[in-house]
Amino acid sequence: MTVTPIGFFILAIGFVAVMLPSRTTILYLTIFFMPFTATAVVNFQNPSFGLQPGYFLGLLLMARYVLEWLFGRTRQRLTHLQRMTLMPFVFFVFVAGLSILLIPFREYVYVRRPSGDYQLLRLSMENFTQFGYLIYVVFLTISIAACKLQPDEIRRAIRVLIASSIFVSLWGWAQLYMHIAGIPYPDFIFNNSASFLQKYEQKIRLLGFKRMNSVAPEPSMFARFLLMPTFLCFYYVYNKAGSVMKPKTALWLAIFFAVTLIFTSTSTALVGLAGSLFIFLLYILSKRGRISVKIYTMKESLRTLFVVLLGFAGLPLALYSLATFAFGLTTDQIVQFIEILLIDKADSESGGTRLDGALQGLSLFAANPFFGVGWGSNRTFDLLTNILSTTGLAGALAFFAGNWLLARRTAWLSKRFIYNNLAMLSEYPKALFFALIVRLFGKFLSEPDILYLDHWLLVGLIVATLRWTNFDFEALAPKTAKMSHDIPQNGRVHEAVAV
Repeated sequence: MTVTPIGFFILAIGFVAVMLPSRTTILYLTIFFMPFTATAVVNFQNPSFGLQPGYFLGLLLMARYVLEWLFGRTRQRLTHLQRMTLMPFVFFVFVAGLSILLIPFREYVYVRRPSGDYQLLRLSMENFTQFGYLIYVVFLTISIAACKLQPDEIRRAIRVLIASSIFVSLWGWAQLYMHIAGIPYPDFIFNNSASFLQKYEQKIRLLGFKRMNSVAPEPSMFARFLLMPTFLCFYYVYNKAGSVMKPKTALWLAIFFAVTLIFTSTSTALVGLAGSLFIFLLYILSKRGRISVKIYTMKESLRTLFVVLLGFAGLPLALYSLATFAFGLTTDQIVQFIEILLIDKADSESGGTRLDGALQGLSLFAANPFFGVGWGSNRTFDLLTNILSTTGLAGALAFFAGNWLLARRTAWLSKRFIYNNLAMLSEYPKALFFALIVRLFGKFLSEPDILYLDHWLLVGLIVATLRWTNFDFEALAPKTAKMSHDIPQNGRVHEAVAV
């Protein structure tokens, strides 16, 4: 066991934060270190394993919750609405465990293990390890949901997520600059985990262009995380009811994150960014979206559409100028770069491997439709085929029912707040859920794992807002109105929702 240089710092602040009176400090630290997937607090040699900062801090948060529940004077309990919302995810854990117990009764088929090796299906320690991770993330979600988080604390949590995204993006640009300038990259700081192959020197082979991965093991993982804050910033450019950040600040951050995404040089970034903008466009032009961002007339709708389409056209032009003048790329190289990422992806080794994995996952699902071949037995390269192949129809229905129920609860809670003239409070669960949609979109593209912290931290924060249904709206309205100048006094939002 070896403690890394950054591990000493994280161990120190983690143990200090967990002893503070409020649980929010350790929660904010967990959110901040969530994207540091290539970083280890402690590295273990046998087996080769690195404990990520986010998982370590989340473990402290759960330990704090358990101790308070056992020995505290006032136990933190979930409300009935919170329990019902989390029930599908708990059922998914049950299905995953049952699928493991059924492995000895399955036929002998070849599966692609999470380690990447093709083996005959058998019950192994890897199944129980993956199941342990699943229990961990779901229990962490419950611990966060049980925190009696106030609106100010949710707002700070979103700000911490944005601050973390700014830090890892700046580190990615520093990484790129050091490569261009020939400065040795200090991988011992943030790229030191024994769990992954560190691919911070990865390049596009035909162009020799450095791909940015920052504190993630490889560029695609970094891009999938960065899609969340990018969409949040796009959301707050038009949303004036929320108090997380000013629209101008959100606009500049959205541009900064979008440019950073492009320089990861991944198809996930390009397709994910286009998909995120499309989701955002559909939202702000929908009836409820227009109400949320204060668009009431056709003229305002057309103006908004023009600005978004201008962003679609303006960002590529800005990136073209940056690539030609700052990095000296020719037009032919840029065209070749786009072809490599998008057009030729299916014919490349990476694209072919992903397609083969998806087809194999679907064939395993067809042979074992109800419970799959067992949780942790097979790994594809996208979320849908991975869940279907390992937990079957039962697991897929439970997982997606949980996310669908989150959508229903978020819409209901937002409508309730707007009806009571508390538009600002309605924006917190809504913004978090849209970030969750974008994160799921990235998983459907190229990430099979649901064990990363970002998905479950968002779920926990959203479910935590469901406790606000117990607020005294009459007492809260005057206080909230002072906090936000954008809550309408003429009742237009109230009337629009009532219709």
